[in-house]
Amino acid sequence: SIRVLRVLRPLRAIKRLPGLKVSIDALQAAGPVFINVMFIAILCYFVFAIICLHGFAGRFWKCNDADVSHWSECHGYFHSSGQGMVPRKWENLAMNFDNIGNALLTAFQVATRSQYYLPLWSAVDAQQHLGDQPSFNDNRIGSIPFAIYLLTASYLVMTLFIGAIIKEFKAARRKHH
Repeated sequence: SIRVLRVLRPLRAIKRLPGLKVSIDALQAAGPVFINVMFIAILCYFVFAIICLHGFAGRFWKCNDADVSHWSECHGYFHSSGQGMVPRKWENLAMNFDNIGNALLTAFQVATRSQYYLPLWSAVDAQQHLGDQPSFNDNRIGSIPFAIYLLTASYLVMTLFIGAIIKEFKAARRKHH
């Protein structure tokens, strides 16, 4: 009970160390700016999600048998080396753009570079018509939105966050000196 309050002891150092106080004040002052930057980031995610929803909705589905060329052929069993007879399955990538929820989640994961290459490769392999089996590097133009988005979402938003921190840190330092 009282021992839990011992965790707060290091906070007393803020009063004793003026440099730490300047840093804490700068982070507190940057809070509203962070909210504005967050809205810009969400706007970037939303625009990318809508663009990819339009271009790639339903096109990341594939059959686990590479010899199948259309979803209508993806039934029955096939012989897989090392596994014997395996049932064919028409499966979707977990990171996809089939609806706005999945598209926003995928946009966030791509922006954080958390396995961004999975939807990127699927977009490059995507076919023009729904239900067709993806073909290796058949749609290289599909990588363009990802390249633009990675540059915009990652670097622009990060630059805005860092700029906000530096601006508020300089203002806090001027206020304390």
